[in-house]
Amino acid sequence: MIICTNDDGLGTIGLESLAEVCREFGEVKVMAPDRERSLCSHSLDPTGELKLKEVRPEVFSLSGTPADCTRIALRHFDEKPALLCSGINHGGNLGVDALYSGTMAAAREAYLRGISAISFSMVLESGVEPDWSCVEMKARDVLELWRAEASNEPILWNVNFPSRVSEASLIVRCQFDSTPMTLNYERTQAGYRYVGNYHNRPRKEKGDVARCFGGEITLVDLSGGSQSFL
Repeated sequence: MIICTNDDGLGTIGLESLAEVCREFGEVKVMAPDRERSLCSHSLDPTGELKLKEVRPEVFSLSGTPADCTRIALRHFDEKPALLCSGINHGGNLGVDALYSGTMAAAREAYLRGISAISFSMVLESGVEPDWSCVEMKARDVLELWRAEASNEPILWNVNFPSRVSEASLIVRCQFDSTPMTLNYERTQAGYRYVGNYHNRPRKEKGDVARCFGGEITLVDLSGGSQSFL
């Protein structure tokens, strides 16, 4: 069984596409937030009761965060999943974005509980419509890699697609870029407003930020080692 979730909520093309690809690798069950929960990081809903609704067979919405979705999915479904996939997020989760990302938190929650997990995200570019057929093809290639490398030890992968994905796009394994975002805020009457440009963020030459903005599909393995703080 494969669990699919996200932080954009049910009904998004990214989640639908990911679930469709995952069905080629096993039975799929979906547990996603009932509304957008972007940038909520690894927070949990503090209200107490989480409302669960079966939207259609094996597809559920939850009034919680992405991390809540993972936790409830592991409690609600009888079978232990072979894999949890989160995404495909509408927006990149490169480098330090993984610390703030609800998409990544859903995957990280599964990994912390001994289950392999992959987070999928896509960098957006104004005026560029993603080629979802190519995105699905490359997501399929990532899952083929997971299946080929499956072992008793769980994995945690952070995968990012550039805004323009084609059949020729390469999947590259690279390092997590820990360069922080610049503090580009301007004063307003009420306080501050962020005015930074995501595409102009600082980056290291061979890190995931630089390589994804260079047109490659990046795969960062966050399973243990020096990057295990995630």
